[in-house]
Amino acid sequence: MNNLAKSIRNLEFINNLDNLINELLYSKEKGYVNLNSKQAIDEAINVVEEFDNEAIKLCDDIDFENLDEIIQEKRNELIYQIKKHYNSQAAIWAKEVYENIISNLALYVSINKTNKNYTDKIYNRGLCAISWYSGVMNLDKKVQTELIKDFNKKIINALNSKDNDFLKQKPKIKTDSKYFIELRKLILENEEKFLSLNFDTKKLSNEDITYFKKIQNELNTYKKNFIKDTIILIDCAIESLNLKNEDTTIDFIKQVENDFRYYISQNSKLELENQLELIKKRMQIFQDNNSKNAKNNYFKSLINS
Repeated sequence: MNNLAKSIRNLEFINNLDNLINELLYSKEKGYVNLNSKQAIDEAINVVEEFDNEAIKLCDDIDFENLDEIIQEKRNELIYQIKKHYNSQAAIWAKEVYENIISNLALYVSINKTNKNYTDKIYNRGLCAISWYSGVMNLDKKVQTELIKDFNKKIINALNSKDNDFLKQKPKIKTDSKYFIELRKLILENEEKFLSLNFDTKKLSNEDITYFKKIQNELNTYKKNFIKDTIILIDCAIESLNLKNEDTTIDFIKQVENDFRYYISQNSKLELENQLELIKKRMQIFQDNNSKNAKNNYFKSLINS
């Protein structure tokens, strides 16, 4: 009987190691293969460290003669999968950095096109960027030549552009509502992970990147509790309004926070009772504006009172 239990327990241990690897790699919430670009590079070592920590916890009551070898074998399996994703995302990150460099250089040429010495320096920076990118990506001469041709076209367009034309070509990023909501939840659910994030510039507008970076900074100060309490308070209002649509939810969040900012600009400080008063007011106005039959009821009631 004891031998049977031991055999089952040992086999279960191997299963648990496999489950741990699957969780670390493929979990919907924090699976490594779901991370993209720079974030995947930054988090790779943390995944291995988490495996090491959790594997030790699984070793209780396990009596393998070759226990260390089994753990190392599973660790190697994990690292193999991490390396595959790491390499693919490193290539994506390198391309993003390279394209951002070229885009910025073309913009600088457009703005400074009358200063030949400066534009020549910018052009040489572009050639250096192409050389760097070709090296890290191991590109052949043919591809390098195409990159230089494409860069030359961008520089010629920049030199022939009118003032501000190049600025207009840069599309304004619209925030991904789902990503915004996920980040906001993360502040309460996993503060440490939120603080470690480099925000996805393809999913957030510049305004919202500034918003979340400000929260990151304030979470490391005495404002930490105030920030979290404010999020919880606004979440309660969202729940009371029964807001389901992500765009509508974000709209409400920003309206409330704008109310808070304006109040602070007009007063020395914002207390909880002030927050409650402002939220109640905004909830009523928000309900009115989203109701076909109750437009401006809040203001009408004030006028008629």
